[in-house]
This record gives sequence, structure tokens and C-alpha cells, in this order.
Amino acid sequence: MGSISCAIILSIFVGKKVSMSSLYVIDEGIEKKRYKTVRVDIRKVMNEKGISIYELSRRTGIKYDTIKKYYNYKIYQIDLETLAKICYVLKCNFFDVVRFEKKQDKN
Repeated sequence: MGSISCAIILSIFVGKKVSMSSLYVIDEGIEKKRYKTVRVDIRKVMNEKGISIYELSRRTGIKYDTIKKYYNYKIYQIDLETLAKICYVLKCNFFDVVRFEKKQDKN
């Protein structure tokens, strides 16, 4: 699935937002169990491509402060249209910048 371009995946969801909070699996319709969290990491790809926050902002038309939040892991909701623009400019796959991580138990 990693070879599917982000434009194809995101074209279905453009304009919708995905919560950055934990994803949950419903157990028997009532009980919620912590499963995974979504992690957006554009920093690695930006550094590999030598693109600054300012340059990515200029090329995408996305506000500098928004790109900076994504870069510094300070984003709490993913705007899929924004992410599609970032992937397009960085010429990367959706899964190069988004991944699921297991939540650590606090016990």
C-alpha cells in the first residue's frame, strides 16, 4: 500500500479532518480500548529534500505557522487537504509522513 500516492488516498477525504487523538476499537459496542495513535512527521522528508519551512509554505500556499506546527509535531488535527499539498510539493507518499504508533501503557 506504500506505493499508492497520497493524492489518490486523500482525494477521497479532501476537506475533512482526522483527529490526532488516539484511535479506538469498539469492543462489543460499549467498551473502548486504546489502540494506536497517528503520527505526522514532515521534518524527516523536508530535511532529506533540503526544503525549509519558509520554502514549503511558499510552494504550498499554506501559512508559515501551520507548516511550523507540522514540522515541530505541534499539530493536533490533520487537515487532509493540507497534508495532500505538503506531499505533492515534497513529492512523497502519504505514508512517508504519516504512520500509526502503538500507545504505551501507563501501568
